[in-house]
Amino acid sequence: MKRELYPLAADRSCLLIDPTAEDPSQHLFLMLNSCQYGSDTDKGKATIAVFGLNRPDLVQGRQDSFQTACVIMEGWHRRRQDSDPSADRVAQAPLDSFFVDVVYTITVSPQASPRP
Repeated sequence: MKRELYPLAADRSCLLIDPTAEDPSQHLFLMLNSCQYGSDTDKGKATIAVFGLNRPDLVQGRQDSFQTACVIMEGWHRRRQDSDPSADRVAQAPLDSFFVDVVYTITVSPQASPRP
């Protein structure tokens, strides 16, 4: 059970990311080639393990979201080239999706390039 997993660092501080107190992107990155989360920090690795962030259902959801976001972005680009006023509404749709982390990684994250 998750509540039995409460990893602590050597100094007894919690190794789970608290998104209300810290930026998760300091510990987690999304690898678009696999749609799995990776981490270079102990806190990120513990968070991935405890919360199962790379469970098959979540990875599949991210892969589906990535494909959908790509199609939407292609449509947005075509509309922008045609000066279609609906382009901005089209661009908003992926930002409202359940897997907005995929969209964020594609469009904003400095770590958007695939990682191992």
